[in-house]
Amino acid sequence: MPPPGVTEDPAADFAIALWRQNMDVSGRSRPKAPSLGLFRFVAVFALVGICLAAPQGGGDQAATILRYDNDNIGVEGYKFGFETSNGISHDEEGQLQNAGSENEVMQSHGSYKFTDPASGKTITVTYTADENGYRPQVSIA
Repeated sequence: MPPPGVTEDPAADFAIALWRQNMDVSGRSRPKAPSLGLFRFVAVFALVGICLAAPQGGGDQAATILRYDNDNIGVEGYKFGFETSNGISHDEEGQLQNAGSENEVMQSHGSYKFTDPASGKTITVTYTADENGYRPQVSIA
């Protein structure tokens, strides 16, 4: 006769041994501790997520405003301008022409410039906007 808990069937013995490994003294199943491999996977996955969430690049995101002007003259016109530490600037002025008539129109003119990230060249756009539309002139230096 086999000892208690052991049968003559090897498959049944294996099943009983497995069942005993997963039960505590009270007969309830034991919670399994996470494996070290799973912990490493989760830790690496979290680290990659943190790295991807960090700000990428630098120049434009770290730029500061060096100059900001804003003169709202009222109904007759306006003037504004700004410049940032990464070389972007924009200046514009607008005047109301033919006030009170059928041909009343806001005429704007100005320019903006920035550095092309691909070529490193400075692009300047000078423009006029009035009753004839938006008319830009581009120069690359």
